[in-house]
Amino acid sequence: MKYLFLFLPIFFSVISNAQDFQPLENSSRRDFIGDLKELENGYFIYIQTYYFPDDEVQLGKILMDTDSVFSVVKLVDENFQPLAELPIKTANITETLMGWDIFLIDNGYIISGQAFSPFTSFRKNFILQIDEDFNEIDINVFAHAPNIFWEVNPIMNFDGNLVFIGGYDGVPASAAFLAEYSLDGDLLNLATFSTIYADDFVQLPDSSYSVYSRVVSRVRDLPADWSGFSEEIFLNPENAFINNNSSILLDDGRWLLSGVSPHRDPVTFENMYFSELRSIQPDNAFDVIYQSPSPDSTSGGRGFRAMDMIDTSCIYFSNFYRPCYALDNPMDSCHNIISIHNVHINGTENWTQYLGFDASYYPTKILATQDEGVILLVYRYNEEENLAGEGDMYFIKFDKEGNVDFITSTGDETPVITLQEVRVYPNPARDVLRFTYGGTRIIAPSIRLFDSAGRLVLADQISDKETDISRLVPGNYFYEIIDQQRPVQTGKIIKQ
Repeated sequence: MKYLFLFLPIFFSVISNAQDFQPLENSSRRDFIGDLKELENGYFIYIQTYYFPDDEVQLGKILMDTDSVFSVVKLVDENFQPLAELPIKTANITETLMGWDIFLIDNGYIISGQAFSPFTSFRKNFILQIDEDFNEIDINVFAHAPNIFWEVNPIMNFDGNLVFIGGYDGVPASAAFLAEYSLDGDLLNLATFSTIYADDFVQLPDSSYSVYSRVVSRVRDLPADWSGFSEEIFLNPENAFINNNSSILLDDGRWLLSGVSPHRDPVTFENMYFSELRSIQPDNAFDVIYQSPSPDSTSGGRGFRAMDMIDTSCIYFSNFYRPCYALDNPMDSCHNIISIHNVHINGTENWTQYLGFDASYYPTKILATQDEGVILLVYRYNEEENLAGEGDMYFIKFDKEGNVDFITSTGDETPVITLQEVRVYPNPARDVLRFTYGGTRIIAPSIRLFDSAGRLVLADQISDKETDISRLVPGNYFYEIIDQQRPVQTGKIIKQ
């Protein structure tokens, strides 16, 4: 399911390779990106949407203030400079349309999402057709039942129709369904099933469908004639696997899932969380293709988010770690990390990078780009910077080697933020500095500390992830981290 859901000025010369980013928007309301697609000419189309408030009175006020517009479709060039935009609006001032997904079609685009109203907890879908010039062609708001509680993650099937997975409110609470709609919103096929939770599915080459239930690691199949679902098949009863609801169908009939799997440390008995890439065979057998632990593997939380690929030699997926959920639940001092992995289908790790450490992050989308790089969309919350509690969205562009190559974002001018690859803590520190990092990009890092006059006072290898600073006098120090002659990060620490 889709969920609604860095600045260290140094006044002397040190080597720095930190990347600067501009937030997408710094409005008084939180916003996120529902979907992002790259066009053949290198341009991008995306949906920017206001965060949906839980309070009905607040929602009603915002509907009036915004003329019921919560989502805007935007077209930008290869440098993310604006070219065109189209607000998504209904004729009904008491509801808003929140865009989630973009489909590229001949001579235009299909936008889909859900309709929300302060007067009902149930959901409707909408399908908006626009042409290449961003003119609205047609819009349809629809639902096949009055008690749809969620209906999400559509795919465009082989017949050019949209298929959604969803669930009903009421008895039984576990009733779920697949529903096929025409682009006019007409219900063409419907099949129901019972599940604890399911929101990931694919259409297989024979036009049948397969549904994955992530809480219990099970699959079930629906034939092409929609005659009824098969019984559930357990994939891995010994080991839970929480997927990131962005499955990919391969040409050989396998489909890929990525996500997070918890494992118990045999010594400490703490949970370790592993990023995993798995494949499901046409006969529903599964394989673990790739597994990578978090650098902070005993963390109390784990997350999952997105996956995309150019081809099977360049599969990207991301996760986040530690128990803070930036988009819905910002915490005063919660710092987490996010990972991005580039993996070959044979299990070879091309590269992995862990980022964050300075705020609460939530990755919302991955887009593999035509140059074999990737754009990672992240939501970032930091109490000191987001005084109104709204957070910010970022587009972060990596090249195919894992280097950060930022693409200019849209939005207002805001303070520069530095993206970190290494967590340096505690800060303030008394005797020892410690470090958290991981992935394949940092191999043999070293740190250099400078006093406030710019004099080098300490240099140390930090492959053991700590360094002794007990002999330094109390005060402010600046650091630079270098790995195999590659500048990684600069920052400031306080020695107590």
